[in-house]
Amino acid sequence: MGRSSPSGAGAHFRSLVLVEEITHRVVNEYAMAIGRLGLAASSAAPQARPALAAAAERLHAQAAAHRALRPPVDATVMDLCEYLANICAALSAAYLADRGVRLTLIQQPAPLEAERCWYVGLIMAELIANVARHGFAGGGGSATIELDVGPDLVSCHISNDGRADPDRRPGCGSRIIQSLAAELGGAVSWRFGPGGCVASLTFPALWPGSPSGCGIAGRRAPDRAARR
Repeated sequence: MGRSSPSGAGAHFRSLVLVEEITHRVVNEYAMAIGRLGLAASSAAPQARPALAAAAERLHAQAAAHRALRPPVDATVMDLCEYLANICAALSAAYLADRGVRLTLIQQPAPLEAERCWYVGLIMAELIANVARHGFAGGGGSATIELDVGPDLVSCHISNDGRADPDRRPGCGSRIIQSLAAELGGAVSWRFGPGGCVASLTFPALWPGSPSGCGIAGRRAPDRAARR
């Protein structure tokens, strides 16, 4: 995703358009599947209708999660914390609530370019999915995301009190996470202990190669109290 030349910027824009198109198709497929379930429910036996309605509701939640992760349509500044709050709410409804996993976001204002917010959102979504799949495979628990915003570095930590497996081999998801983190000029690290796991994304407040003042440094979001 080069940004150093006009041709690189054009290729980068085309990549975003392709991702948007794929996401649009996926969400449309969800909509068609939900519609088919509605038609099936209208002619199904009464005892089958609750199960069909529950399946449709699950698909609604999963489609909302996909929409929450759509790429930005412009290059404006967003509040990273508000962006992550929307993603956390969507993923909780789609994948965590029925597993008994409670996800908490400790909020701190963090104005950031929209595209970098998107990268962070994709990384955190994959880390949340890992928590659900591996940390709480046998039951419920709690996970917490906390932002640490400084003048030079931004960190996003996700901790959980589930099962920690330091010997699990990295898979495709881990490679994607590190590739996205590299786009931010950062990296993701994991710490394992008897109380669970902490995954940390750390990246520069300024996008590498950006002029001073184009990242978090020099910008200020409206003040508001941190909330859970």
